[in-house]
Amino acid sequence: ALDQGNTELAEEQLQAALALRPSDGDSLGNLGLIRLRQGEHAQAQELFGQAYALTRQGKWKELQETARFWGFLRQADRAIEKNELSTAASLAERALALQPGNAEALTTLASIRDLQGDHALAENLYLDALRHDATSSAAVKGLASLYARTQRSGKALALLAEAATRDAALGAKLAGTQADILVAQAEEHLQAQRLSAALRALESAVVLAPGDAWVRHRLARLYLRLNLPKEALNV
Repeated sequence: ALDQGNTELAEEQLQAALALRPSDGDSLGNLGLIRLRQGEHAQAQELFGQAYALTRQGKWKELQETARFWGFLRQADRAIEKNELSTAASLAERALALQPGNAEALTTLASIRDLQGDHALAENLYLDALRHDATSSAAVKGLASLYARTQRSGKALALLAEAATRDAALGAKLAGTQADILVAQAEEHLQAQRLSAALRALESAVVLAPGDAWVRHRLARLYLRLNLPKEALNV
């Protein structure tokens, strides 16, 4: 049942087996797999530890480390939500100590450093994450956002375009981020009275995010400002 993805049935079977044989290491380990899939990392660690102690099978020790790794990352996410950034950074670093090249852990730490205002370190961490996993949408989005917020919107758009060209599925995930940066770029152009550049940016944003009513509204307003009412109606 576990192999077929039916975790509810698998847990019932494992609990029944453990009621008869409480020291069955494989049953404890498989229950740990269920807890890992459920995001119950502390319970998974404990169960994998018990399974390893009983069977001495290396796979349970490795899975215990995996559960510890993901536990640190999820705790870091919760600390970020509470704005406990120092705690979040410490947890992300502990995860990286277990898996130094993990792109998700690198991206998590990069986002924390960015929130702390250390943009240079955040940029290096994002780039390191992409060296380990060029298809990480979170790393690409994070780095592009950092570029855009540090007056490098052109570099941000180039990064997103390159990623989309390399991987169509990744490009689809990045379309919203591209549109957001184009809208921000359009606002900069409008403030500087570069209306044609703003128009190009907003038209491109609408292509990337056709369902975004606010982007369409911004483009329609610009068409009206340029005395193009027909185009405004067709947005």
